[in-house]
Amino acid sequence: MKRKLFYSLLFVLCLPVWLFAQQRLLTGRVIDQDKGTPLPGVTVRVEGTNIGTQTGLDGTFRLEVPENAQTLVFSFVGYNTQQVNIAGRSSVNINLSASNKQLNEVVVVGYGQQNQKELTGSLTQVSGKQVENVPLASIDQNLQGKVPGMQVVATSGQPGAAVNVRIRGIGSFNAGAGPLWVIDGVPVNAGDLSRNTPTSNALAGLNPNDIESVTVLKDAASASIYGSRAANGVILITTKRGKAGKTNIRFDGQYGWNTIALSNTAKPLNTHEFFTLTKEGLINAGIAPDDATATSIFLSNWGDTTTNTNWLDVVTRTGHQQQYNISASGGTERTTFYLSGGLFKQQAATIGSDLTRYSTDFSLNNRVSEKISFGINANISDVDQHTPYAGGAFRNPLLAAYFLLPNAKATDSNGIPDTSASNLITGLFNPLAINEFDRNNFNALRILSNFSGDYNILKNLRYSMRFGIEYDNIREMLYWNPFYGDGKNYQGLGSQNITNIFNWVWTNTLNYRYYFQPNTYFNILVGYESQLNQFKVTDLENRIFPYNLNLYVLAVGAKPTTASNNGADFAIASAFSRAEFNYQNRYVLSGSFRRDGSSRFGANKRFGDFYSVGFSWNADQEKFFQQGSLSSLISTLKFRISYGENGNADFGNYVWRELYAFNSNFSYNQVGGGAPNTPGNPNLTWEKNKPFDVGLNLGLWSNRLNIDFDWYNRKTTGLLFNVPVSYTSGFGSYPDNIGSLQNRGIELSVDAQPVRSAFTWDIGFNLSLNKNKILTLPNHQGFVNGSFYEKEGYDIQTWYVRKYAGVDPQTGNARWYYDPNQYKDSLTTTYSKAQRILFGSASPKGFGSVFTTLSYKGIKLYAQFYYQWGNYVRDVWARYTQGDGFGAFYNKTKKELQRWQKPGDITDVPKYVYNNPTSSYEFSTRFLYKGDYVRLREIQLSYDFSPNLLQKLYVHALTIYLRGENLLTWVKDKNLVYDPDAAGITGQLNLTVPTIKTVSAGINLGF
Repeated sequence: MKRKLFYSLLFVLCLPVWLFAQQRLLTGRVIDQDKGTPLPGVTVRVEGTNIGTQTGLDGTFRLEVPENAQTLVFSFVGYNTQQVNIAGRSSVNINLSASNKQLNEVVVVGYGQQNQKELTGSLTQVSGKQVENVPLASIDQNLQGKVPGMQVVATSGQPGAAVNVRIRGIGSFNAGAGPLWVIDGVPVNAGDLSRNTPTSNALAGLNPNDIESVTVLKDAASASIYGSRAANGVILITTKRGKAGKTNIRFDGQYGWNTIALSNTAKPLNTHEFFTLTKEGLINAGIAPDDATATSIFLSNWGDTTTNTNWLDVVTRTGHQQQYNISASGGTERTTFYLSGGLFKQQAATIGSDLTRYSTDFSLNNRVSEKISFGINANISDVDQHTPYAGGAFRNPLLAAYFLLPNAKATDSNGIPDTSASNLITGLFNPLAINEFDRNNFNALRILSNFSGDYNILKNLRYSMRFGIEYDNIREMLYWNPFYGDGKNYQGLGSQNITNIFNWVWTNTLNYRYYFQPNTYFNILVGYESQLNQFKVTDLENRIFPYNLNLYVLAVGAKPTTASNNGADFAIASAFSRAEFNYQNRYVLSGSFRRDGSSRFGANKRFGDFYSVGFSWNADQEKFFQQGSLSSLISTLKFRISYGENGNADFGNYVWRELYAFNSNFSYNQVGGGAPNTPGNPNLTWEKNKPFDVGLNLGLWSNRLNIDFDWYNRKTTGLLFNVPVSYTSGFGSYPDNIGSLQNRGIELSVDAQPVRSAFTWDIGFNLSLNKNKILTLPNHQGFVNGSFYEKEGYDIQTWYVRKYAGVDPQTGNARWYYDPNQYKDSLTTTYSKAQRILFGSASPKGFGSVFTTLSYKGIKLYAQFYYQWGNYVRDVWARYTQGDGFGAFYNKTKKELQRWQKPGDITDVPKYVYNNPTSSYEFSTRFLYKGDYVRLREIQLSYDFSPNLLQKLYVHALTIYLRGENLLTWVKDKNLVYDPDAAGITGQLNLTVPTIKTVSAGINLGF
């Protein structure tokens, strides 16, 4: 018995050795047939098995194959799949030819992956290669112009600033209008997380070089599986994973320079120009009868005329940016890994604005057996920002650049920032002193991690589990020195805000596919998901700091004024399903359903149901089509249609609840107290979005020309509004679901490959058109919302403004139209008599990109142009910088040099009058500008070193490049003196950090 046991154990121990002895090593290389360059990432698999690997950066592979293996299958997206007989062979070198056939291309979708042939919805996938090496901190900025239907606007040149993203228009009045961001299956917090200044971006912690793909879900069929959070679209980010094969090490390095480019009219006046205008204004106002008297008044009130400080030059600079990334990936057929580390540093082109990010990404995936596999990945980042103020804050360096007088000194004789009273006219501060003596720091530690497991219960039945977490620790430190600036009023002020976010998501799914016959199957996915997002904040403030510039510690202050904490949580539990029926790759019918229970919904409306249906017809797979004469011309022809309902629950966690406020204002007799603060509404629900989409995918001449077209009609109902009520109730309004919106538009994407040989040329463009319209409002009554007027039948961002009629050539006074129906005969020089009209919109009518790639023998030139048109933007601060004398102690821009000076002058700038009593500076169409522009968004010239040279250098890949961002901008409205992109979604130019243009050089090196 013992002997049998001994031999049995010996057999088990020797079995792996025996099995290994039945394998052999196969090596080889895969080359692009047309270009003669290596193809990395090609899947190499033994036919009929799961044994496989992928080619490295140099196109080579190594694979242990069974001794009796007969055939290897080589496949790669955009290339013809090739089968090679390997009997008796130890090496295989092949050439793959491009086909561009997209039928079998795999794309990431909600809770899984699908082939292009299975899709019934509208989505766009952007590969990681399209966003790597771009000198921008956050992935959302990198996507501008790359996705039809998605508007991406960076309102500030602050590195890592918040970005506005809108997919297929604006879908809400008061709730969030941005998409849901999902990273590796985990819905995460995105947008601005700062409490001091709106300059942070949660996505800035994610290194774009660690991203494998970005998928944008736009219609019901693709997005509704995310239920109550899908109304504004869903963006799925998949980070990189290891690939089987030998370990590949990659290093990326980049260094660049950042500057701003403003037109001459966007620059402030010099001392001589300001002196001339001010004297003229004094005379026009009747304060000075002649030039000599005006000169005397100027010298006694504004100081000397010898100092000439260009404050714009003082606050701007040539910023430096650099990034370095190193990664290692590889593994066996069963276990793969990916590990990376990155450093990104960028200075804005203005003082006091920069960002430093340290990041690391790790993933490990293991196939334990044919049935069980698991994976774990973690992304950790630490972002540190120094941020200036924006808008009307006196410490805003851009405000100071345009408002401070040019005859004020920036530094004293020793080069120290001047803090004398001469720099404090009307409360403005020397931006050099503020930058030197004050601090405004933002630091964010973010950890994204998840564990996933898969179990193949049966051949076509798989259970998947994913548990993901997001942890954010945000520390903001503000310090105002005690002797200058805002801090002087408090004898020094310091504050610290600590925000902690803990978000976990647990997802379980079952996926089953049943084949009726080859290429005819039924697939169903069912799942359950739960999520808890906890948000906790601590605010501390202290005052009266010592006159010691090195003491920024909060505890040094002598007068604590604030010590508070609060929090907000929300939870969601969901059941969901998706089903597809595919008949012969010709007809695909899909449907999804999700039931969400959310703590954000009212107590009486806690659960919501969301659904979608979709159908597609791959006409090119029909036999009559393939056998007909059109098959030689049309290689892809697919029709799609979808409809469904999803929701928007991006509003406060407790909007539906009646809340109380507790603070010192409600204390009585030294006993704390509280009072009702918001009325709540137990019937409050999500905003309902019902999108309808019709699409076409067309490929011609073996997909050398591809055309994708979508028409959509998106109707949103149950919009969140604060409905006015009588103050006898104790409140002025209560929240309710009233009102509806419509967004209707088209998306067109065209790409072509006119030349494919040793020289290749790719060219294409995308175009997005959207028309927004308010359908219903509470009580069907329009209302003023800031600079906009909300009215049924009009765009949600329609400007409400008086129409400017130019300058009277005889008097130099500004004129407006007082009757919007009779422009020619309704001129008035009294601003208050002019009626306000509905004029244009802050939303563009259209936007898109044109892109092209030229390559020859390793040399590649890529360029992307971005364009938009049809919107108007407002210069918020033009009432001062172009106020025709209003704000006499503020400087002006050079636009004022075009002013009216004598009868007969034809200009759009009124005469300059001291303190300007004519109201020409008030908001009118004079300060609304067409936002149409074209920009050279990206351009890169690169060189890939030849394989022969790489062998001599003992490296697998080597690329050097020179690139630029935002190098050229063409603006249609010559009166627009700022970057139109800085106006953001709402169209307001608010003196934020200017958009930067960047020139950089870099290297990609693979070992």
